[in-house]
Amino acid sequence: MNTKIVAHLTYPYERGEYFAIFAHSFNCSEENCAAHAITAELGQADISTLCINLSDFNHVDASHQSFMLSDYIQDLIMTYEYLSRNYETKILLIGHSIVGVAVLTASQHMPNVAAIATIAAPADPAHISHLFGVAQTESEEQDKVRLNVERALKVSLSHQLSYLNKPYLIVHSLADEVVDFDNAMDLFDAAREPKKLLPVDTLDHMMSCPSDAQNIGTEIASWALPFLKK
Repeated sequence: MNTKIVAHLTYPYERGEYFAIFAHSFNCSEENCAAHAITAELGQADISTLCINLSDFNHVDASHQSFMLSDYIQDLIMTYEYLSRNYETKILLIGHSIVGVAVLTASQHMPNVAAIATIAAPADPAHISHLFGVAQTESEEQDKVRLNVERALKVSLSHQLSYLNKPYLIVHSLADEVVDFDNAMDLFDAAREPKKLLPVDTLDHMMSCPSDAQNIGTEIASWALPFLKK
């Protein structure tokens, strides 16, 4: 079965010297254009951005209270391979929310990735069902399946971070009510150097305020540029 990935490649005024892949779960509309705001700020830093919207949750399997993380990882690898075939450049990899987990895993298969940033990413897979709005079930068998999935992902994520050999920026809001700030601390503790934790005060999980999203885009670009230029 052929897989089609919908993505938007945005250039600065001229094609940027550097590229970013931004995989997010914003359902971008006139009311919520966080992805556009972040992409615009990256463009100001001469970074072209290939933006992938994974907000449709096509890989959710509600019957097992899990989602096919491996599908998201494959989507990211396919996107990276497309970019690598068409452009010779170092890449900044950005993942928002639960997609950040997939970004951290997929990066191992992306040699041209120079730096990684996650925004509001969970460290504890117990958040998965809540994030995706999957209905809870009283089925004992389904609960066992969900618990096994969560345990496996938690072990896997800790393992991935312990071997991550790329600069890593963790952006997380102290006011995030969906994925609390303790997740950022757990990610930071598990990751190898070089790493940076960027706490922000008022940002909500979906970055509904455009100025907040712009500020995050500026911070990510400023942090990533030295690594892209190496």
